[in-house]
Amino acid sequence: MRRSLTILLGLALVLSAAGPAGASHEIVIGLQCDRTGATQTVGVKLCPGYHDYIALVNSRGGVEGHMLKAIEIDHEYKVPPGVESYERHKKEGAVIIGGLGSVLGSIFGAIFVTLLPIVIRYAMEAFGGVFFEPQTVLNLIPNLRLMLFGALIIFFLIVEPEGLNRLWRNIRSYFRVWPFAY
Repeated sequence: MRRSLTILLGLALVLSAAGPAGASHEIVIGLQCDRTGATQTVGVKLCPGYHDYIALVNSRGGVEGHMLKAIEIDHEYKVPPGVESYERHKKEGAVIIGGLGSVLGSIFGAIFVTLLPIVIRYAMEAFGGVFFEPQTVLNLIPNLRLMLFGALIIFFLIVEPEGLNRLWRNIRSYFRVWPFAY
């Protein structure tokens, strides 16, 4: 259950970067849950955690005023139903499609998404006055946060599609053989 909450925390923090698109817009999340099939032991525990956390976020007003809507599909850990569920999620406008990830990747993602707004704020307060008026800097900070989140998500999907955990493993393995990295 602790793993599920960690993954959900990372998911919620990533979704907080989605930004408002309209006052009554719902943010659709596609959940590919395995409640039957070979990996049912994981899905039976994980998927209720997704729904509980989404209910908690919605009870607190959603993400920047937008309610979350989860569409769960059980594909039984089989490829053809998995592809069909992915196509259905795309058709219904799912912003993110949740499945399984690593706990360490979720922790890195949560740390990254938590620290980035703090770094942006301090950097803009310290150096933004050089380029902009003080009031403009204050208005720019929230928009800059959304733009940087979007750009960094695209960057990570292109550069390291296997996530922050894989990036960490690559860095760690490089430094294990560092003096003789040839």
